[in-house]
Amino acid sequence: MRTTPSDPPDGMAGPAHGNYSIQASFQGRAGHRKYRDVEGKTRRPETRFGILHPDADMTIHALPNETQIIALKKALRGSGLRVATAESCTGGQLAALFAGDVELGPSLERGYVVYSLDAKCDMLGVERADAEHCEGVNPEAARAMVDGALEQGRADVAVSITGFCGPQQDDEEVGLVYVATASRDGVEIEEHHFGDIGRAAVLESAVGVALAMLADAIWKLRGERP
Repeated sequence: MRTTPSDPPDGMAGPAHGNYSIQASFQGRAGHRKYRDVEGKTRRPETRFGILHPDADMTIHALPNETQIIALKKALRGSGLRVATAESCTGGQLAALFAGDVELGPSLERGYVVYSLDAKCDMLGVERADAEHCEGVNPEAARAMVDGALEQGRADVAVSITGFCGPQQDDEEVGLVYVATASRDGVEIEEHHFGDIGRAAVLESAVGVALAMLADAIWKLRGERP
């Protein structure tokens, strides 16, 4: 697990992070910071980028996926909204969760498994440079994946997952995962550092984040809160 002692205090601007200007805050999901796109190059009106660094006082599995599944069902119920998934490290695990649930199944519009770099480029239009950078585990790749999934289908909201689930190869950070959601209301990107907690646990954690972010995006589309 990693922390960032150089992070700015809550509410203060920090250094640039790629195309994002760090705006430290703890609004939204507990324990992660959100970042604002400062270049205005998004195709949708809003992009926010969050980072979660687990600390000693945080529990990765604070909410089991079953709880998040129930929350997502509540968000989708009666909405008629449909979901597209774009998965790399989870290999279709999120789409399979939808398909295996009688209530969530009808909301799944389509699912992409883009495990290889070529698949990300060929199926979802990820730029080759973004796919090759850090083996496709970066916020730009996550953004391109979710954009492609939304634009190529008929879904109302899309979600993408890319990360390193282990075991470690070369200098990759096991447990580093990016999850993004996109809809007509904007894009959310979160970066999570789950740590080397085991392959299955990283994948389960990534799916759990995706479920929670989907519920947030759907409530936003509906103009309601639970």
